[in-house]
Amino acid sequence: MTRRTVLLAPETFNLAETTRAIQVARALGDRHRCVVAGYSERYAGLVRDAGLEYRALQPRLTDRQADQLLRVDQMRGVRHPFDVPTVRARVASEVALIRELDAAAVVIGMTLTQLVSARAAGVPLVHVKPWAFSVPHLARLRHVPLSGGTTPAGRALDRAAARVTRAVAPHVTARPRAFDVVAREHGVRLPRPTVHALEADVNLLTSMTGFVEDVPLPPGYAHVGPVFARLGGALPDAVRSAVEASARPVVYLGLGSSADRRLVVRAVRALAAMPVTVVAPVGHYLDAPTRARLAAELGPHVLLTDLLPTHEVLPLVDAAVLHGGEGTVQAAVVQGVPFVGIGLQMEQRWNVDECVRHGAALAARPRDVGTPRLRARVAAVVRDPALRAGARRLQGLLHGVDGATRAADEIHRLVTSGRPRGEESTCTP
Repeated sequence: MTRRTVLLAPETFNLAETTRAIQVARALGDRHRCVVAGYSERYAGLVRDAGLEYRALQPRLTDRQADQLLRVDQMRGVRHPFDVPTVRARVASEVALIRELDAAAVVIGMTLTQLVSARAAGVPLVHVKPWAFSVPHLARLRHVPLSGGTTPAGRALDRAAARVTRAVAPHVTARPRAFDVVAREHGVRLPRPTVHALEADVNLLTSMTGFVEDVPLPPGYAHVGPVFARLGGALPDAVRSAVEASARPVVYLGLGSSADRRLVVRAVRALAAMPVTVVAPVGHYLDAPTRARLAAELGPHVLLTDLLPTHEVLPLVDAAVLHGGEGTVQAAVVQGVPFVGIGLQMEQRWNVDECVRHGAALAARPRDVGTPRLRARVAAVVRDPALRAGARRLQGLLHGVDGATRAADEIHRLVTSGRPRGEESTCTP
């Protein structure tokens, strides 16, 4: 077998994207050389810690710019760093690296400039992404989780929003003008509708859909299933000992990389007021003085930590409170842990809603944090045997599904055959 080079290009300010790329690279690394490239140092250290080859690209994305992009993703802002000079410089940097490596494929999450660069370099593009609001999902969309769907009026609103989204989204162009300007400079023409511009030669869906229900896909798509963080290193002894010795139910607080310090502090304080032990790996949101002050204020039943190996701590807990990011939700599902999901943007709300539909979770909104509504939901996921049974059922449906290996197999097939999988093969599991 000829060993080729595969370039994985996540946005390294995004924890889920970065860890997903790490898992795919680990699964592919015995067959091909894997190089990871990114612009932000925020989570680039995780790539290096995993022993993977990492290339820091220019122009470097600052933390301020990363926060801008997170706010845009959550529809809380419109400012972004993607002006024409920045996009032009990023594409030049990416094309140069693709050619230097003689890359056989480029694998992205939401590194949008690679939509131009890989095509300009004539290299197959693989997009590892969620099912939510992808082209095939939009074609089947029957509700949008705007209201939470707890009342007849709310459910009617969600269905109406789906009809509008299904009709309008395939025709909307919503992206910075710089992408089209730079694409034309490289002889690349991006499809005008944004949902189609985001499609790659191979689109690998990491969601549960396709495994918990039969969903056919168009050519160029494949279900691979959950791909989530499995950070190296052991669970710290202090955390393990505190959890195992706790006489209280244990609740895991996972807010990924798309929350903010204010929400983190409110969530930690809300859980600290409940008769539970809290494992909160949210240290990356807190400066040292805030962390020390919170630790003293909240007491020994709240463990404020840095990022933890989620796959080691979740089997020890009774329930979780999550931000709804796909990787965090999948980690809980695979371990059979019921949770409260606080979706911070539409895709995260969809991830939570899917688990609610299967009886494995309850939904909340950021405005619920610190209110009796959140406390009631947390109490339910801790104590309600029906929610725990729903989580176990969903866990069983995903038993044995190794999304990272399935994704690596698809990438290997692409780089060795030189063409995407055709519709005649396993676009469904």
